[in-house]
Amino acid sequence: SLENNSSKEMHEAISLGLQYEINVQMDQNLPIDGQMRREQVRLLSSNGFSKKNKNKITFLVQARLFYLGYYEHVPSSVFDAETQAAVQAYQQSKGLEATGKLDEETLMRMLL
Repeated sequence: SLENNSSKEMHEAISLGLQYEINVQMDQNLPIDGQMRREQVRLLSSNGFSKKNKNKITFLVQARLFYLGYYEHVPSSVFDAETQAAVQAYQQSKGLEATGKLDEETLMRMLL
């Protein structure tokens, strides 16, 4: 069924997101536990939007917004209008400037 396929895709998406977090921790010599840390969020916000990492960050943000109930789609790694609207709704709910853009404060609140 469609619901089972979406559930399977979401499970795979979250698993890939966790694997990415673990890889970042290994690369940065941080404790490897699958948990996002301030150092990782700073790294993402400072140089994360290079072409190399942009899709990975978008994927993580979409997965987190899905988990929090702001994004209704399976993560696609594409920062589209739906993703921007979800980021904006998240920012507004947290009292942040609702720009729909991923700045350091938004990433800190969302991923920690």
